[in-house]
This record gives sequence, C-alpha cells and structure tokens, in this order.
Amino acid sequence: MEQLTIAPILIALCIAIQIPVTLAVGLKRLATGVNFGWGDDNNLMKKVRGHGNFTETVPITLLAITVAEYLGMAQAWVIAAAIAIVAGRLVHYHTLVFTPSGATNGRAVGMILTFSAMIIPSIFLLYRAFVG
Repeated sequence: MEQLTIAPILIALCIAIQIPVTLAVGLKRLATGVNFGWGDDNNLMKKVRGHGNFTETVPITLLAITVAEYLGMAQAWVIAAAIAIVAGRLVHYHTLVFTPSGATNGRAVGMILTFSAMIIPSIFLLYRAFVG
C-alpha cells in the first residue's frame, strides 16, 4: 500500500474547478430568472450541461484514481490519469460553454481525455483484483 501523494492534489484541483463551474450556473440563473431547466436561454443550457458533464464524470474518476494510487499503481500512471481528467474536463467545458456551436471536435478531445483518465485506473484495479 502506498501513501497518497497525487490524489489529494487532484481532488483539490477538481474542487477548484467545480466551484466556478457551479457558480457560473447560479449566477446565470440569477441573471435570467430561470430557476429550473434553462428556459429558452441557450447560454444557460450550455452552463448547466457543462456543470452536469463535470459532475457526472469527475467523482467516479477521482475515486478510481485514488484507490489505484492507494493500491500502488505506478506514479507515472497516476499522474497521466490526473492530467487527463483535468485537461479533459477543462477542454470539454470550455468548448461546450464558450464556443458558439459547442464545437464537437473540442468536446470529443475532452471526452477522449476523460475516458483515458477512467480507463487507466480501471485496468490497474481489475488487474489487482484478478491477478494480484
């Protein structure tokens, strides 16, 4: 069993990203007066979905990376997964929220990075569970 060195930093970084992403939705809701859903406001919809996409993917990935680090996954792989989840979520969010069309290429790159961050610890965890 290894001491956690990367995961706590990663968790703190993701919290630092989550706060402004969440605030962006709340502030836009105040500005538009839309309390539920997004009404007819396309910008609010993008912010809500950007927040939702972050919230749907980051927690399980953080859990997987943390457990994998704890169980001894090589530090280089922990760092690779950490960089992939942070970069993936930032690219995806920025493309979705700040480009007029929600450009799909940037979102695709963001999702590839995000899936990579999920797959790296998953392979290690399955290996540890079945092989040792």
